[in-house]
Amino acid sequence: MRTDDMEMIIVFDNNTGDDRLLAMWGFSCLVKTAAGNWLFDSGSNGPVLLGNMNRLGLDPATVKWFFLSHPHWDHLGGLGSLLEKNPALELFLPQSASTHLVMDLRRLGATVTVIGERATAIGPGVFSTGVSGEPAEQALVFDTPAGGVMLVGCAHPGVHRLARQASSILGKKLLLACGGFHLFREDEPGIAKVIDELERVPVATVCPCHCSGEQATAMLAARYGKCCLPGGVGSQLVLAQVVQQARDGYR
Repeated sequence: MRTDDMEMIIVFDNNTGDDRLLAMWGFSCLVKTAAGNWLFDSGSNGPVLLGNMNRLGLDPATVKWFFLSHPHWDHLGGLGSLLEKNPALELFLPQSASTHLVMDLRRLGATVTVIGERATAIGPGVFSTGVSGEPAEQALVFDTPAGGVMLVGCAHPGVHRLARQASSILGKKLLLACGGFHLFREDEPGIAKVIDELERVPVATVCPCHCSGEQATAMLAARYGKCCLPGGVGSQLVLAQVVQQARDGYR
């Protein structure tokens, strides 16, 4: 997958630097690729998700695939509203999603693939890490010539562990890890250890969002410098630009 064909737009997060957009606890990111658009998670509120997408000029009907990291309310809450606008979505859910949810979605006519523990190819150059940890979670991984791109919802298994899995699947470094790193309850030594592990993978650039926490975001910025990218609703990551930013400090 070419980096100049990829763009990521955060459409739901509890932080925003854009007064047009609503911030609310949760996470969702739209990924534009040449093959079509992915939506990673759906935040906690459907009207807020769709409202933010509308203000950003993003049509939910253009989304071809939906990927759910884990079935917590702050990542699943917008799915119903999304399906009302786009019932033809193809969904990739973790095996931790309830059987009732999967059955209800299939009754509505949705195409649902349930991902288990094994790493799984779900499209050309697109992978799930497989479900791991407790709470069980999967990460979405894109293979690009410049390195892997990994999206995480809350990184309950550990963002460094998911990054290692993603790197192992692709057999290459990670260009970017983006999403909720779930470090908001972690102390300073614990955060430092995770950052050390991310550098060992290695992960070239990071974009901490959602549940990453202010302290962890500040520590990541101190360690990664310009390779720590701003998150929040409305943030746009054009992969070709990320490659350029990372080039001098590529780990």
